[in-house]
Amino acid sequence: MIFMRQVGGHAVDFSDCKEAFVNVNTPEELAQWQKRP
Repeated sequence: MIFMRQVGGHAVDFSDCKEAFVNVNTPEELAQWQKRP
């Protein structure tokens, strides 16, 4: 978070729209999301 603030970024809250964001933690999870249209 420190670097993000240093370059002018800010946190984003997706708590009211969970379908707008997905957490990808592994290359396998990324591959699954990349297959989706």
